[in-house]
Amino acid sequence: MHTPADLHFAIADRYRPKELMSAFLTLDDGFRHGGPAYQALPAGVGAPAARVRREGGVLRLTAPGGQGPHGTLLRSDTAQEAPYTAVTVQADGSALQARGAWVAAGLVKDADNHLTARYEPETGRITLGAVTGGVRKVLASGTTLSAGMASGFDKATDVTAGHTVGQGFTADAPFVSLGVFLGNYGINTSQVTLTLLRGGPDGTQVAQTRVTLSVDNSWWTLPLDEAVPAGTYMLQLSDAAGKPAWWGTDRDVVPGGTAYADGAPVAGDRMLKVALVDPATGPFEVGFAITSMLVAAYVRPRGGTWREVVSAGNIDTVDLRVVETARGWKNGFGAGAADGEVALTGVQAGWYGRSSLRDTCLITYADGRPYTRQGRLYLTATNAGLGSNAAGHMGIFSFAPSDFGSLQEVGKIFGYRGPYCVGDYAGKVVVRDDGGLDVFTSTWSTGDLTDWHVDVMVTRAPEARLHGVNVLPPGRKIIDGRYDPSPVLLDGRWRVPVSGLSLWSFDDDFGDARLDAVDAATFYEGPRWQRIDGEWYIFAGGFNDIRVWDRNLKTLGLLDAQHPQAPGYRLVNPPHPVVVQVPVAGGGSQYLLLTFSGDPDPETGEVGEFVVETQRS
Repeated sequence: MHTPADLHFAIADRYRPKELMSAFLTLDDGFRHGGPAYQALPAGVGAPAARVRREGGVLRLTAPGGQGPHGTLLRSDTAQEAPYTAVTVQADGSALQARGAWVAAGLVKDADNHLTARYEPETGRITLGAVTGGVRKVLASGTTLSAGMASGFDKATDVTAGHTVGQGFTADAPFVSLGVFLGNYGINTSQVTLTLLRGGPDGTQVAQTRVTLSVDNSWWTLPLDEAVPAGTYMLQLSDAAGKPAWWGTDRDVVPGGTAYADGAPVAGDRMLKVALVDPATGPFEVGFAITSMLVAAYVRPRGGTWREVVSAGNIDTVDLRVVETARGWKNGFGAGAADGEVALTGVQAGWYGRSSLRDTCLITYADGRPYTRQGRLYLTATNAGLGSNAAGHMGIFSFAPSDFGSLQEVGKIFGYRGPYCVGDYAGKVVVRDDGGLDVFTSTWSTGDLTDWHVDVMVTRAPEARLHGVNVLPPGRKIIDGRYDPSPVLLDGRWRVPVSGLSLWSFDDDFGDARLDAVDAATFYEGPRWQRIDGEWYIFAGGFNDIRVWDRNLKTLGLLDAQHPQAPGYRLVNPPHPVVVQVPVAGGGSQYLLLTFSGDPDPETGEVGEFVVETQRS
């Protein structure tokens, strides 16, 4: 074997390593005696804080007088430095007997400032709510029976000032909220009024709210104070400001529904989610997650599978990426009821896990040799967040080449940048001789909520380690407007290919920047170095193939590999191909191709499955 032309790969395994809560916990309380103390804060409208009792594995919350309404948030003294957090709380069956019960998990600063997922077992409604300065805002609301209508979309209808756009629908059961999928053409100050009408355009008003579309292409909620009976309804959008647009299709796909423009029927249908009543039937768990500026709410039967019910952008309420803003916000949870006891059986909080995995890159020494420990390779990969480029962060993983299912997260990397503590990713970690790390990242964590400009940064971090959570000091920008760096130190200079494709070089201290080569004829992402029989090559992924260049960015041809994109999916992220030589049992070695696919998760839409390809004859 002498060149990449001698390598032939086929997929041997692929999986999506989803995880709401990572292994890096900051709070784990089973409510046994001697557990941590919490600050109790009133959280019910017009209701007092509960009497809270810890009784050998159960935390009991009851009204101070034994009967009547109560509502309490319990603020811990634990937190994560960056807003990439998960909090989960477990409740036993008593919450099913208490009238008007609710259980919440999230982040709490004080009684007037908190961000939570709140679950009502009587109806199954889960609501993402933000309270800032004592003012409550519903970010999203739904149930596990949030039925999608017109879930396939290919057309956006603009909502303009002085005009209305509507969608009729028939609900076969009572419902507690409506979701609508809206875009804003990048104008994050766009606003529109949502009105639910009984019957049709001339029907009576049931509910109304005004939303600011602070995130493009996202679900927005019309909350309802109480369940609305089954029947025929219309959701109408009006009083537009900015450039709101309602996604839909030219096809008629909503059962019993009609699309409207200025009150007149038109062809096609528009995207809706109707949250039907779905009461809990046994002990349950409630989950909350925040990744950058996006939040999500989860629920599951005790010990079951987490279900993301609703998610939302939080950019116009509180920006917890800002270090000064985030001070004082702690992991929290709580419960309340109109009457009756609510018993909780456990709470956990810590760093968020991932919804998918992408941007694979081998961790190496400066000269490109793979870093290994006890026969395991180490890689970085992007832990996808809650539906936005800004929501990801960099994870550190170990992988046993003899066990394709052995991918395990062992560390995380975050960092300070300007006023923020963020999760920049899509980069590479180089292990230095002194044991410290050189961390190369792309500034995606503000790349689609603030602006679309993304740069390559490097942080020399002598105290950082591969195992555990690292929060790095501010880094240094070395390449403007590019991403996916993958450096190696060759002939005394850092040689850094980036997506696009271009090749840069720097001295050992990342100065004396030079643009050495550009391949402007093609667009490929995730360039990765690999040495084969003493020669250096660059591999990068395209929309249909994986291409190979020599060390000077001269195209050599295509790698004979199976493209990881599953048939029938629109490619979102090209693969980042890690080609690595590993030993095999009995002597000798083989090459593996470690990469990811851009296939979306059917539940969240996040892209990224871990893919292992092996050599074939």
